[in-house]
Amino acid sequence: GSIRVIDSPRGSFKVMDIYRKHRMKAIADAYFGEPAVLATRKWVFRLITPRDDVGKGIGGGWHQDGRFMGKDIRALNMWVALSDCGEGTAAPGMAIIPKRISTILETGTREAQFNWVVPPSLVEEIAQAAPLTKPHFAAGDALFFDHFSLHRSGHDEGQSENRYALESWFYASSATADNAVIDLV
Repeated sequence: GSIRVIDSPRGSFKVMDIYRKHRMKAIADAYFGEPAVLATRKWVFRLITPRDDVGKGIGGGWHQDGRFMGKDIRALNMWVALSDCGEGTAAPGMAIIPKRISTILETGTREAQFNWVVPPSLVEEIAQAAPLTKPHFAAGDALFFDHFSLHRSGHDEGQSENRYALESWFYASSATADNAVIDLV
C-alpha cells in the first residue's frame, strides 16, 4: 500500500519543489530548534483501501510511529491527503487521539492483535479524556503530528473509495539514530 517517494525521481522532484515553495525546511527547523532532515524510509505515497471487516472487531491498529523509529528520534510527520477522505466521505481517513502523549505506550498486550498495536482497551481509557477524532480531509489538507501521537487509519462502514496520501517524516538532525535521511533544500 505504499511506495517510497525517494524511489520515484519525478515524485521526489515534485514534492521537494512543493516543500521549497511552502518553506517546509524553515517550518521544520523552527519546530525542532535546529536543522531538520527528511526520513527516506518514512517518506511515502500511501494507498489505503476500504475495509469490508469494519464493525466486526477487526480494526486498523492504533499505534505510535515512535514504537518503530525509537522514542528519542524527535520526529514530526506531515500527513497530506491526496484525495478527499475521512469523516463524511467514501474513503478512509485518519483517526487520531487529540492528546499530548510523551512516552511510548504498551503494545501487543491485553487484546491487541499484533505486537505493534496499542490495546483497544488502553485506547478507550485515553480517549475518555480526549475523544478520538476522524477529521474530514479535502485533497491537499495536511495534518502534523509527532512520533508519540496515537493514531490509525480511519475506516468507517460503507466506504468504497481508496485513500491516497503523502507521509513525510522530518527528524531533528541531531536525533536521526540509524535512520536514512536526506537534507531539505
